[in-house]
Amino acid sequence: MKNLQVEGALPKKPMHNEQPSSALEDQIADNLRRAFQERASEKVPDRFLDLLRQLRSQDETHHER
Repeated sequence: MKNLQVEGALPKKPMHNEQPSSALEDQIADNLRRAFQERASEKVPDRFLDLLRQLRSQDETHHER
């Protein structure tokens, strides 16, 4: 991977651990992906859907004037 120089940017400091990810890091990444995917697929609570409907209705009314 090339380091691109951007005018005015600070030079990248070398990291002591620039190695391919370990099995533990891969496992952590997989678990984080799984947790966020579960949250993303949860049903949106009705109170939030009602609020969105109200906001859209107000927005439509505002644009009709």
